[in-house]
Amino acid sequence: MVPELEKGLAKLQVMIDGRMCEICDSVDKVHSDLQETRLKLSELELRQDGFEGAIINMHEDIAEGKKHA
Repeated sequence: MVPELEKGLAKLQVMIDGRMCEICDSVDKVHSDLQETRLKLSELELRQDGFEGAIINMHEDIAEGKKHA
């Protein structure tokens, strides 16, 4: 193979390898962010369940209070 062509291909390979590393890093970051978002969503769902339970209890307490009034 022509030396200039080999040199050009080697440079291209280095550029491709560097870009692949950047892409892999970006994918890892997105994956990490997604896991963090899922965790936060789970926490919010638990809080929502707690609030819904508290509202139901309040309604029951109000209904009981009206029965005794």
